[in-house]
Amino acid sequence: MSDVESVKGKNEGSGHVLPTDFANEDERRLAELGHVQQLHRQYSLFSLIGFAVVSTNSWAAVSGTLAFGIYDGGLPSIIWGFFAITPIGVCLGLSIAELASAYPVSGGAYHWASVVAGPKYGPALSFITAWLNQFSWILGVAGICATLGQETMALANLINGNVVVNHLHIFAAFQCWNFVCAFGGTLFNKALPYLNTGGVYFSILSCFVIAISCLAKSETKLSAQEVFVTWENESGFSSAPLAFFIGLLNTAYGYTSLDTAVHVAEEVPNAASALPKAIMATVGSKLILGFVTCFFFLISVFFSIQDYDGVLNTSTGFPLAEIFRQACGSKGGIALMVIYTISNVFALPDTQVAASRLIWTVARDGGTPFSRFFSHVDPFTGIPVNAQVFVWLAATALGALYLGSATAFNALIGSCLILSQFCCSMPIMANLLQRRKNFERGPFSLGPVLGFTANIVSVIYIYVSTVFWCFPYDEPVTVEGMNYTAVIISGAALFSVIGWYAVGRHTWRAPGYSASLEREMKIVKGQ
Repeated sequence: MSDVESVKGKNEGSGHVLPTDFANEDERRLAELGHVQQLHRQYSLFSLIGFAVVSTNSWAAVSGTLAFGIYDGGLPSIIWGFFAITPIGVCLGLSIAELASAYPVSGGAYHWASVVAGPKYGPALSFITAWLNQFSWILGVAGICATLGQETMALANLINGNVVVNHLHIFAAFQCWNFVCAFGGTLFNKALPYLNTGGVYFSILSCFVIAISCLAKSETKLSAQEVFVTWENESGFSSAPLAFFIGLLNTAYGYTSLDTAVHVAEEVPNAASALPKAIMATVGSKLILGFVTCFFFLISVFFSIQDYDGVLNTSTGFPLAEIFRQACGSKGGIALMVIYTISNVFALPDTQVAASRLIWTVARDGGTPFSRFFSHVDPFTGIPVNAQVFVWLAATALGALYLGSATAFNALIGSCLILSQFCCSMPIMANLLQRRKNFERGPFSLGPVLGFTANIVSVIYIYVSTVFWCFPYDEPVTVEGMNYTAVIISGAALFSVIGWYAVGRHTWRAPGYSASLEREMKIVKGQ
């Protein structure tokens, strides 16, 4: 029996009037979507915006993955790639915000896919989307842990040049950050809204402190020609456009996980209105703050480079750390690296929370093994602790893979962005195929013209970029330089399809809009 059936049964058996069983509009709307309220709605609109902005911190995300862009076109590739990606990211954000407003539930993409695809294709599509989305979020957690591990060891190298950065050291730092943030976020969950609010201010302040420091302290500056024009293609591909499109993966990380806020939808008052505001605030922060912070940051650090080859072959293992050292010296580089690392730490507990809430909702709909266990909400903390611990353990296991093969691990982490975007494309494409007629409009609606435009641009971008980002990293292709992303994505998709036919079609309670409950509500209201 689904949650909404339990709610309806409770009403029918008790003889109470239906609306009195709901404390507020959020509970009523959640019941329409098939579930009862279990989590505390602790996020204000601003703290929700903080949750979304901090976890998708544009300037930190782009600067933390500079290696992709530097090798595939150099500095101009990153600068102009940011301009190319931004309008597309806006279209994707608009598409997600519209669906989130219509269906404000923590399941996000898989819930939307179930509803807009209709009863014939919705169950299978939503199950497959749910599993792919779980993969992407767990990979996202591991990716942030790995980045923090690299930053930590780069900092150690800046402090002591005799420290040799290796896989074992990064693995140890990876596991420390994973453990501290997972259990800190579990035990101090009520503090996360305040942490997110502070994280927004710290991120903006740290961006300007680092950028201005690099510009002020660097002895010489690169020319505008070198920053904006000079092409440095180290990938080996003879085609400059191909290298550019492959390198766009770097700037695309600035627009990853736009649906982060969706996964705490059941912890936000007035979610139908708050979610699209938070998502569009995230997109807006990338349009306004993105150009003020990310663009200013990139320009500042790029002009501050003293030795381009030294950045490519740095002993820190982290190009940005080498730029800090070149621009501000040893002590200044250490200070900037500390600030930069702290600004990235804010994203990890939020990503772990989003991943755990997704697993919890999938389990609630009967889509995971041991669904009853993973859908349990701990009465002491008021959150799905079992799902949170599973996210920690899954990321821990992925971290162990880094010791065996950094190439395989990097391929897994690189698949995170593609899987995340692909999951978002599922309900958007289904909505287009249904000519945008098969979903309930929420308070935030794009209308026919803007809606079709944003949806079409989003799906074209996602499917075309997926092809380019599955290309090998280097030419000629070697085992070490091979990109196994296509294998990983295909394997995850095949696993999800097999899971549907083997188990899912028997246990999956496809989420959807409860039209019957809505009719009951209208009858009670005399409509």
